[in-house]
Order: sequence, then C-alpha cells, then structure tokens
Amino acid sequence: MKDFKANWKQACEKASVPNLLFHDLRRTAVRNTIRAGVPEKIAMQISGHKTASMRWRYNNTDARDIKDAYLEAQRGQTCTNTYTILWS
Repeated sequence: MKDFKANWKQACEKASVPNLLFHDLRRTAVRNTIRAGVPEKIAMQISGHKTASMRWRYNNTDARDIKDAYLEAQRGQTCTNTYTILWS
C-alpha cells in the first residue's frame, strides 16, 4: 500500500492535481451517474453501494449542479401564466 500511495502522489503532482485523493474518483463517478440520469439501482451496482443513502452521501453538490437546477427551473416557468382577454 505504501508504494501505491507514493505512486499516486507522484502521478497527481505530475498531473498538477496535488491534493486529489484516490477516493475522489469514486465521488466523481457517482456524481456523473446521477447527472447522466442512470437509474439508481444500476448506478448502485456500478459503484458497489448497498444502500441508497450511502450512494447519495457521495453526491456532493457543486456550482454546476446549482446552475443547472436554476436554469431548469427557469425553463419550467416560461409561459405558465396565460390569460385570455375578451373584447366586447
């Protein structure tokens, strides 16, 4: 395990991501399956999570998620209030 940690650290430094944890890759994979709309049961099989609560623990919200949710909400609000005006 010591060799893995040293090799991982060296690889991260060469890639200019010195603070990247190996476990960050799992969090990224879980978030990507959620963003892609992969069904929860399938995504849990991919990630190896046995419970939905553990899977959701890995889904860290970031600025992109907030922006996407805001834009989606805005799209849903267009033309929701329509009125018919009758002239007599």
